[in-house]
Amino acid sequence: MTVSPRRARRTSVAVLTAAATCGALALTTPAVSAAPAGVTATSGSIRGAAWAAKVPAAWNGTVLLFNHGIRTTLDPNRAAELAPTGSDGDAASSLLARGYALLGSSYRSNGFAVRDAVNDDLLLLASFKASHPGRVKRTYVWGASLGGLITETLAEEHPGLVAGAAPACGVLAGAVPIADQVLDTLVMTRAFFAPTLKVAGYATDAEALKVFNGLKATVLKQLSDPATQTASVGKILAIATLQGLPYLTSSFAGRVTSSQVGAATEGVLTQAGAAILGSRDSMARTGGNYATNVGTLYIRKVNAQTVARFTSVGLGGNLLRSYALTLDRRVLRLPANPVARQRARSLGAPTGLVKVPTVTMHTEFDQFVTAANEQLFASRVAARGAGAKVLQTWIKPPAYTDRTATGGGAPYGAGHCNFTVSQWDGLVDTLNTFVTTRAKPNPAPIFTAAKAPGLDQGFQPLTWTGTKA
Repeated sequence: MTVSPRRARRTSVAVLTAAATCGALALTTPAVSAAPAGVTATSGSIRGAAWAAKVPAAWNGTVLLFNHGIRTTLDPNRAAELAPTGSDGDAASSLLARGYALLGSSYRSNGFAVRDAVNDDLLLLASFKASHPGRVKRTYVWGASLGGLITETLAEEHPGLVAGAAPACGVLAGAVPIADQVLDTLVMTRAFFAPTLKVAGYATDAEALKVFNGLKATVLKQLSDPATQTASVGKILAIATLQGLPYLTSSFAGRVTSSQVGAATEGVLTQAGAAILGSRDSMARTGGNYATNVGTLYIRKVNAQTVARFTSVGLGGNLLRSYALTLDRRVLRLPANPVARQRARSLGAPTGLVKVPTVTMHTEFDQFVTAANEQLFASRVAARGAGAKVLQTWIKPPAYTDRTATGGGAPYGAGHCNFTVSQWDGLVDTLNTFVTTRAKPNPAPIFTAAKAPGLDQGFQPLTWTGTKA
């Protein structure tokens, strides 16, 4: 079955909405605020990285060292963050009220700053312990998105410094696999929508932003133009399917074809934008281009799982195979600089050799750092025999409608790092239970006690289909 022109034309409103709701990267919002009564707030700078700390009067001796998500090199934000901002408020207040001290760094640079962040975390933690002699009983490291990769990297490299780790919505595939994935999404989009698109070698960040905005405009125009819409719908859904991107996001509930196309478009443009806007920073950190699609056979991405997904939206498995073969013939191939690729592994390469209690949390439908990151990480943990140290948790969205000018959208469970304050509380409480009892806990009663909805331990993420190391 194929999408009819009449059915396809109904996608235009949702797709145009995607232009406003999707971005290249999920940027973070500072959670540092004025200290409430009974909380001591301090801040400063260490080697160019701003830091902040808050310690409640009734401190329980545990420090939560937070790692924020990626900020592009275009982002002027250089503030430290102490905790994530939930979809319904600031998680810092709840944690302070329960006796945790909060600590966080801005890192000395924006971009894919994993190595900078780990070094800055170590300096900050040492400084905090020195200024609070004998008072730190244990340290938990946690973070969101890129901060999840920073968290896991710190915990694997320095297990003696932390009692536990909680990477949320984390880039747990690692720097090289995620770079290959977003590059793949970019060149697939180029092949189908913008064959002359420049994909590397931007002279400035401003040029990269201009290129991305041009790509977004081109894709949205082809999806909304009746003359090109039917074919474009199939292509955008094929890219999302082959890349394991969800058919629903926090903006699109995915209940009808138009909403599924909007979600697929949001995911594709988000990943393509990450490849474009991160290109200059990645090359500066490693000395060359380290992402590649050389050797990738897109037809191998067509399997029982991807065919089942594609047919679920009314399109045929043979059409998906045709798209994949077309990509194999037409897609631009970018070779990697081998020295840069090796250097990139220092930007975060989780091994699965987990030595401290670790609790992950991921939305089930993340259009940027897909839930398949967790599947790949779990396979590494299993290979290392470290399963007793790792507990993965999943958050399912409630019923919701597409986001419009008058409301809608998922309050949690769909979208990148889209959690409520109570779910962040549940994550910390689960980790604390894991550490203090020295046994992997059942998260259900802990999330229930935290009044955190959406926990779904029966969820199985899609299989990671890209580079694995």
